[in-house]
Order: sequence, then C-alpha cells, then structure tokens
Amino acid sequence: MSKIIHIVFSKSAEGSFKYAVNIKKYIAGNKIIALYDNLSIGRLGNLNKLDDRKKWWGQINGDDIDICENIDGIEENYDKFYNDISEISETDIVYLWYGKCDEETCGMLCTMNLLKDKLINVYNVNVSNIFIKKKDGVVFVRSAGEIVPQELGNYMSKAEKLGSEEYKNLIKQWERLVKENSILRTYKNDKIHSVNEDYFDKDILEFCNREYNKVLRIMGNVLVNSESRITEEYILWRIKKLVKSGKLKLKGDFVVMKELEVCITGGGLDYLNSKFKVKLAEKNNSNSILQLLNTVTLNLHNRGINQWEYPWKCDEIQLEIKEGHTYIVTIDDEIIGVFSVKDVGNSTGFDFIKWSSMYLYRIAILPQYQGNNIGCEIIKYAHTLARNSNKTLYLDCWAGNEKLKKFYINTGFCYCGDFPEEDYMISVFKYE
Repeated sequence: MSKIIHIVFSKSAEGSFKYAVNIKKYIAGNKIIALYDNLSIGRLGNLNKLDDRKKWWGQINGDDIDICENIDGIEENYDKFYNDISEISETDIVYLWYGKCDEETCGMLCTMNLLKDKLINVYNVNVSNIFIKKKDGVVFVRSAGEIVPQELGNYMSKAEKLGSEEYKNLIKQWERLVKENSILRTYKNDKIHSVNEDYFDKDILEFCNREYNKVLRIMGNVLVNSESRITEEYILWRIKKLVKSGKLKLKGDFVVMKELEVCITGGGLDYLNSKFKVKLAEKNNSNSILQLLNTVTLNLHNRGINQWEYPWKCDEIQLEIKEGHTYIVTIDDEIIGVFSVKDVGNSTGFDFIKWSSMYLYRIAILPQYQGNNIGCEIIKYAHTLARNSNKTLYLDCWAGNEKLKKFYINTGFCYCGDFPEEDYMISVFKYE
C-alpha cells in the first residue's frame, strides 16, 4: 500500500508537520522524515561517515562555547534519516518541502541524491514560489518552517511533480557542491552556490559601529536584513573569526551571550570600505537609483526630516545620469548609495558661491548601510573631483537636520549660513 511521505529540513519544521498531519489532520500524510543538520554550512565530505561534518561541528564550537549544541542528537538523526529514506518504496508519494533558503535547499538536494535510484513519485513544494492570498495582502515565506500548520494544505495543493530532466539537474547541483566541498553555500541567482566562508562578513560588519553594541542585537539585524537565511550559529562563528582577525573588538565572554558586546575597529572599517566601488551611473541604473532614493526619502520622512519630496521622478534621474552628474556606490554590484556632483555654472542663487565651483548634492545611502563611513568616502571622492579641477566644493542640507550638519563640519566642511529655499531653510557648507 502506498504512503504519503513529507520530507522537511529542520527540527522546527518537523514539529509543525507532525502537528498538522498526526494531530489536526490539516494535510494527508503517513510519515514525516526530517533532516536536522544544516548542510549549507560546513564541509560536506562523505555524509555516510560524517567525518567532515564532525570536524565542522568541532570547529564551530571551539573551546569557549558550544555554538552547535546536541551533536549526538544530530548524529542519531542522520541514522534515522538514512533508514527512513531507505524504506521508501516505489509506490510511495513523496513531498519535498523547501524554500529559497540555504538550509532547506541544500537538504533537498542531498535528499534528491539519496532518492536517485528509486523510481518514485516525487513532488516539490517550493514554498517561496507560492503566494497565498489573504484579505490583508499576499503571504510570502522563505522556508517551510515559517508556514503555520493550518496553511500547509494551501501549499500542498500547489505541489509540482518532478520531471526526469529537473531530477537530473538537481542531482548534478548536489554532486557539484560535494565536489567543491566549501565551508559555505548560499542561494544566488535561483541556485545554491559554494562561496567563501567570509561571504557574510560584510553583512555583519555593516551592523557594527565604533561604539560597543550587544552581539545579540547585531545578530538580529543581520538575520532580519540578509536575503539569505544565514543562521545564528554561523553569524556567531564569523563574529569570533572577525574578533580574532582584529576587525571587531570584544567586550565580555562568549559564555555569557546576553552581556557580550563588540565594536568595529579601524581594521574592520578599512576592510568594509575596501568593498565599496564608486562609478558614474549608467542609463540601466535608473530604476535602482529611483528605488533607492524613494527608500531613503521615506526613511527620512519617518524620522521627521523633510529633506526631499516623495516620490522621485524617473525622468529627472535619467536626465542627471545622461548629463554625467550622478555616481553610484556599489558593494558586490549592489547599488547601496548614490550622489551627484556638477559644476555650479553662472547662476547659483548664492552670491558668495563662485561660478567656477562644484556642488555635491543628493547624497543617499540605504538605511542598513548607514553609519559605516560610506558618507565620508563619498565626500572624499567628491572633494578629489573638485580639487583635481582646482575648484571649491559646496553642498547643502535641510537646516533642521542638526545631525547631518554636525557630520559635514566633522568631515572638513565650513558652515556658510542658512538660506531660504522655497518654503524651508537650507544650510550651505563649503570644502576648499
């Protein structure tokens, strides 16, 4: 007799599915198989022997704290997982539950490889490709573990049967990952890729500043803002590595996590800033720049700073790009900041500004990247442009933005005064 089998890739997902299947009967099912180990982090090696996995668990734990807890439980889970997979018959119907989540996708690929010699009916439930409509909007999840049990039926009804070619492609992906045997794998361009172990270091450093902050808060910010489902364990391991390399400074003890604090060092800032690239914007950047400016403007308005009008106009941005005034700041090809520099011309509106000067304006940095010296780098870049042209650099801001005015003075600008601009006042600064 055929069985309906659900395969999931975390202990939390297993609990939700057992509740939905065995207790509430929200979805049909005869068995739930779960893999607890997060195969997106740590070397893979031979998963039948687990030698490389054990080395990884030991490496991530270290001497001061057990980041990866209950290693014995994970080993026992592997034994049960392999046994459950071996008992699947050709008459069974298998549902693989995963999302665009590093842990679940790697688990799914590993499972597909284990099932490759079985002629079975396999259905993929890629929950990230399924949108559930509600009265107050559309529900989107990145992992099966996020779905509330009573909603699982809606997702199961949209499962797709796996074709032979897709089956082969997924197995090839897993074989490639095993061969590469890197420490970290993550989701990029709709596939899992092997990446360097420091791939998320910039995400961590971007939420650190020169003052000490709680490690738990930093970890929370990284988890919320990262597109990939990076784990708490990996973040903490990388923080330990960043401390060891001198990019972060530690206050406290890893054993007492609630009190543990870190701050970024000069070396950390240098490393973070080395990721930045500044270049002239191109026509195909206009939509990204528009979205960035709208995001930053809304953030300012929510903080009571009426710096710019919302929303921005695309044709205005495209004109600035065409005239060669707009520059973008990128990290790994992602546009995280934008600014414009242009010659002042004959008419400035201010008698004290010479017509041969340059004006720096419309500086915008995505909120999650602010506080990491990017603004200073933009000012240095613009000042270099002006100095190379033997010109004085000017800029302005809303007169009510005291924090920004102080920042400009601290970076070397001289305060020229406040002046009326339509229905508000602006503060003007110059950098010679």
